Amino acid sequence: MRVVTSSRTGTDGLDLDAWIATACALPAPSRRPGGEVEPYTRTTLHRDEQKEVLLLHWQDGLRSAPHDHGPASGIVVLLRGSFTERLWRKAGRGVQLSSSRHYQAPARLPIERRDIHDMLAEGGGVSLHIYTPSIRGMRVFDVAGRRTLVVDDTCGAWIPSQDHLVLSRQDW
Repeated sequence: MRVVTSSRTGTDGLDLDAWIATACALPAPSRRPGGEVEPYTRTTLHRDEQKEVLLLHWQDGLRSAPHDHGPASGIVVLLRGSFTERLWRKAGRGVQLSSSRHYQAPARLPIERRDIHDMLAEGGGVSLHIYTPSIRGMRVFDVAGRRTLVVDDTCGAWIPSQDHLVLSRQDW
């Protein structure tokens, strides 16, 4: 499925303007219980087998881990903030940094199936993520630990602190 980013309507007739208005009306979620510091908090606005819509509130200066989106493609709508996206490519069993891009909200970033990237919000930010189909089997690449983790659907794009969130692991 190809996401059309120049249209006001996203995939499968999704009205991006309606999702953006809904997302902008929501307050930022509070810090996770236990004080875990993650690059963002995420609120699921919609999820079924065909699509997933997430609202992310980014912490200032914290970068997500390099990750893909499993079999999903979609669009990331930057609603507030200044973001740096780094693109990665497969290198053997691991990944290698290939380039980076800077974005200022409002902006839209297409996400193709199996793209590998990470993101950083400078000064914090808010983004809306729409994926088709829903993300399943997201791979998170732990560059420092030289391992690839397939994480469960409750984990975001970070190295999980809880083992039960990891479905499989491959060392490089």
